[in-house]
Amino acid sequence: YRVPAMIVIPVIMALCYFLCFASPMYISHTTFAIRSAETGSIAAGTDIASIFFKTSPTSNDIYILEDYIKSIDLAQNIDEKLNFIEHYSNKKHDIISRLWKNPTQDELIHYWQKVVTPELDPDTGIINLSVRAYTPEMAQKLTQAILSSSEALVNAMSKRAQNDAVALAKEEVRNAEKRVRNAQIAMREFRDAHNLLDPKVTAEGLQGLVTSLETEATTLRTQISEARSYMKTDAPLLKSLTMRLAAVEKQLDEEKLRVAGQSSTQGNLNSLVASYEDLTIEAEFAQKQLVSAMTSLEQARIQQMAQSRYVVAYQQPTLPDESLYPRPFLFTLYVFAGVLLFLGIVSLVWASIREHAGF
Repeated sequence: YRVPAMIVIPVIMALCYFLCFASPMYISHTTFAIRSAETGSIAAGTDIASIFFKTSPTSNDIYILEDYIKSIDLAQNIDEKLNFIEHYSNKKHDIISRLWKNPTQDELIHYWQKVVTPELDPDTGIINLSVRAYTPEMAQKLTQAILSSSEALVNAMSKRAQNDAVALAKEEVRNAEKRVRNAQIAMREFRDAHNLLDPKVTAEGLQGLVTSLETEATTLRTQISEARSYMKTDAPLLKSLTMRLAAVEKQLDEEKLRVAGQSSTQGNLNSLVASYEDLTIEAEFAQKQLVSAMTSLEQARIQQMAQSRYVVAYQQPTLPDESLYPRPFLFTLYVFAGVLLFLGIVSLVWASIREHAGF
């Protein structure tokens, strides 16, 4: 008779508790998920691993959101708004189901996770949230508060990521603008220092002048050679041509020195052209960097609008109209099954001890 009594007594006690003493609790439900403004079956930048393993920024956020719903931070934040600790620890409710007065953080989080149950479907990214409370109104208010806090968290995460991307793009634009200004200042200072608008154009002009002087020198040599064939050496025309040739050759030598980059009284033009080309290349790169940075900034702003994520509630928090917790007969059946399992394990252990002890 011992065994039936050990089964019947706990079952009767459990049934009496659930039927007569357990405070009725009401369950509010809501169903929601995180959705993005991106369109298309596969967002831009999705890799093969994301396709096969179903990973995306939105799916990562839903796991974060699930943990956030279970967190002590959310419980404390909602308590500041709704004072649910007072609701759950009210002495009007039975001592077994209620929360202790002035609970510790550990007690609070364990009780919170007992009455607040988020169930995540990893395939669809949908969270089914159930919240138990002693009144239908409190159950609905808690569910609405959790939904609002979840939406605020998602908005904060999305906004921060978007702001960081735009801020980085703006910083790149500022750096590119600074580089362009520095390049322009360097070119202006170079022109002011050497009194040259464009050394390259000046060098091209000098090259043309050298070519013209060489042509003129060749023509004068031809004329002198022709004049010597029928004039005396001291003829005025021959002396004039000779003097003119000497002047042309002198000027030609000076211009060649400038074009060749050798030192002269008029400056080292070849060196100036090389320095100016370096400045020109730097200015071109700075302009390209600025255009690229501005393009990136515009893309970041577009993505800021296109990649926003938000919480979509497929079912708004319900206002329960009947108590669905506890379920006396179902929970009593659980107690009965638990007692049977416990006694079965104890019996097996005791039989094993007796067998090894030999009695």
